[in-house]
Amino acid sequence: LNFSSTLLFSIFLGSILQKEYDLARWFDTLQRGYRLQSNDPLPSLALLVERGGLQPAMWGISLIALALTFGTLLKHLGMINYLLHPLRKHLKSPFSLIFATGLASLLVNALIGEQYLSIILPGKALKKKFDAAGIPTIYLSRTLEDFGTLSNPLFPWSICGALFAKHLGVSVLTYLPFATFLYLSPLFTLLFCLWMPPKKSKS
Repeated sequence: LNFSSTLLFSIFLGSILQKEYDLARWFDTLQRGYRLQSNDPLPSLALLVERGGLQPAMWGISLIALALTFGTLLKHLGMINYLLHPLRKHLKSPFSLIFATGLASLLVNALIGEQYLSIILPGKALKKKFDAAGIPTIYLSRTLEDFGTLSNPLFPWSICGALFAKHLGVSVLTYLPFATFLYLSPLFTLLFCLWMPPKKSKS
């Protein structure tokens, strides 16, 4: 809804400011992107504004659509719960819970390559374990962010990895040694857990 309202308002505002009322022209711009006129000042702005419309973005959109479709299938099949089931009886200490959460996020990124699902699926599967162990959910949120969001660009077949490689013009393995924050932050999250006092279980 927000995207649609923003799009409609942009067309309305652009029609007034540019005095362009041709509906076909607007649809062409949405599909192919804006093009500077030959007599426009500062032609160097083309590097910023001529980035293409919907059609050039379809490659990335198709990756997201496929990943979300596959992730929804795994969610309804209960794959994350199935994979974590043998470990559930051992998930009592803060370190074990956070380590399992991070491992599950990495697993989702490796299987699906979609960072949002790497947060949602392990988060829903393990939230009750955090509550039962008396661990504040802020630790669950941080772990999902550090392992789920940050690890996505490290996989070449993930959405972030593919998009970064395309726009940077280098492979994931090329920029991997320089992306220290992406793998140091999860490491510090695990190290921090070693000094967390064990919480009293609620059940």
